Amino acid sequence: MERELARMAKNRAHRSSRATLKRLAAHNVYLDLGAQRQDVIGIYPLSNVGSLITRLVARRFGAERERATRELSREAEALLGSPSWKGLSAEERLACERWAPLVAVLAEEAGLERWSAAERADLFEVMRAKGGRRESDFVARFDRHRKLRAAFRAFQDGRSSK
Repeated sequence: MERELARMAKNRAHRSSRATLKRLAAHNVYLDLGAQRQDVIGIYPLSNVGSLITRLVARRFGAERERATRELSREAEALLGSPSWKGLSAEERLACERWAPLVAVLAEEAGLERWSAAERADLFEVMRAKGGRRESDFVARFDRHRKLRAAFRAFQDGRSSK
């Protein structure tokens, strides 16, 4: 991408080749017209987060994914002190269920229990926003959650953020 941008800066008539476009299309692309921000999503590869979640689910539930979803969702609800997920839209509930294993990892690796009630409530709102109408709402909430962002950075660096 940097090479293509440099070519375009030198020659306004430059057009990327089909092969170059295919290589670029293999990666995530983000358009942000707002103020510059310190990004986590899209900058840090999330492979370590995924590995932590996979290990936790395998250790606690083996191959029982449906049981893992049920139990981790109940645990996340309790850990976050959130209102019942039954009152959420189907999309919000699905997002919360998908984030529940991450909540368990945050409890084990990032000391989630020691986060303030407001920080845990804000995490619940991040999760809800993921199931909302606009991805930009999710990104904005994620960006504002300092402890969550710090945990993601620590996970990617291979260290606990406790």
